[in-house]
Amino acid sequence: MHENEQINQAACATCKQPLHGKFCSHCGEKVLNKKDKSIFHFFGELFHMLTHADGKFLKSFKYLFTKPGHLTREYLDGRRKPYTAPLSLFFIANVIYFLFPAVDTLNSHFDSQVGGQVYSRSIAPQVAAKMEKRKWTESEMAYHYNAESAHISKMLLILVVFLFSIPVSIIFFSPKNYYFDHLIFATEFINFIIYGLLLIGPTLLFATMVLLTGVFGHNIDLNINSTPVTVTIMAIMWAFLLVAARRVYRRSWFYTISATLLITLSMVFVIVAYRYLLFQVTMLSL
Repeated sequence: MHENEQINQAACATCKQPLHGKFCSHCGEKVLNKKDKSIFHFFGELFHMLTHADGKFLKSFKYLFTKPGHLTREYLDGRRKPYTAPLSLFFIANVIYFLFPAVDTLNSHFDSQVGGQVYSRSIAPQVAAKMEKRKWTESEMAYHYNAESAHISKMLLILVVFLFSIPVSIIFFSPKNYYFDHLIFATEFINFIIYGLLLIGPTLLFATMVLLTGVFGHNIDLNINSTPVTVTIMAIMWAFLLVAARRVYRRSWFYTISATLLITLSMVFVIVAYRYLLFQVTMLSL
């Protein structure tokens, strides 16, 4: 039998419809042939998957930083094949951040939860009850909470996407837009935060500080929670949102500037809500 000869199939393996040719006319499933079951075809498929995926990922990664909003606009306009989908980019970022966290900004340690949040007073009875149940001292409670929260905070990053999409969908509400559209936009923005501000940025900053320390011979201390750093990060987020929102929603510059300023400020409430949910999930797992 020739290697391209079709394996005996009277009906499509997927939808069970009668077969007429190499592809199912009903669902598009390809009919197997001998070549499809060869070891050479396996490695050919593997090579194609890796090179094709890498090309799409690198292209998408480039546009994420050079053309904010482009990936969302292309996705919503139906041009999806040339790029890695925004949600796929997010899960890749999530895995990288889980394995190699340059900074742990989105996590909130026990001391911060019980003493530095707007809801800290309201969760005090919950903390006391957990300590009594487990027979933990406060230091033991902090140890167990921080260890658990460090892992959970990264697994719950998808919540940030949904929380952020809420103010976006309200501020950029339009009858012609679905909530799905705002969700894709929010995903691209969170991708930018994870890749740019939580992975690449801190890594480059750390490398620069090490280099400068070696050149000048003394330690350079930089507090990432300082006001100048916080203002700089907020400015970068707003600049990204401004360009991205203008490209995606196509509103006037005045509206876009005003709207993205409000959305940038809303990130404060998004982070507070995320940390509260993180606290609750972590407490349930202890």
